Amino acid sequence: MGILGPEDSANFPDKPRKSRAFFDEEARAKREVSRLAVVRTHSFERAMRFVPLIEQARAEIGDEFYRKCYEKDVSYRAIAEWLNQYQSEHGKAFSTPRGKKWTGKQVAENLMEAPARIIEEAVLECRTRVTAMALGRAFFDSEKEITELEREYLGYIADALEIEHRLNGHRPKSQEDLLHEARYKAVAVAAEQRRRKELSMMARERLWNQFPPVVRKVFQQSEEPQS
Repeated sequence: MGILGPEDSANFPDKPRKSRAFFDEEARAKREVSRLAVVRTHSFERAMRFVPLIEQARAEIGDEFYRKCYEKDVSYRAIAEWLNQYQSEHGKAFSTPRGKKWTGKQVAENLMEAPARIIEEAVLECRTRVTAMALGRAFFDSEKEITELEREYLGYIADALEIEHRLNGHRPKSQEDLLHEARYKAVAVAAEQRRRKELSMMARERLWNQFPPVVRKVFQQSEEPQS
């Protein structure tokens, strides 16, 4: 695809953009944002439904181990057996996603790894929103806007990290500590997503070659070059 002329660039907001690619990529990015938001929200709600159960399971199994003088950690298998008993008493709303019985592997994959998936979805969603913005605005005050966007998603990531700590029986952390941890986690996940080229950044890497916007990459380390 050739480089667009100035009359087609969103850096000139009073000029029409004639390239169909702009509209196609903008629509794709906005659809992707909606999809990722739904997935992230559902993942979060499901994880939150099971967090108090895992905490209760750890407490009850741990007490039983203490009474029997067992010196061992609460395993995923033990948690799975506890969940199966709970499910039999309270219904299939507390079964695995496929409605089957819990196993240690199911506990690990469907519950313990859920926060990591939520974080992955949140980072990708944030980066996709930036792509949609790149196609639809003139980048006035973009630095400030991106910072506010990052702050919003860092809150989602901090919530996921709190779930992760609770699922693993860790001591609770302050919101300040969670946000600090969320920043490092977001930088690492975003870097890995860029490495995998999971998200098309055509809006900034191709369409804006002639008139590159002054905008930061989402969740980048401060020492990384601006782009």
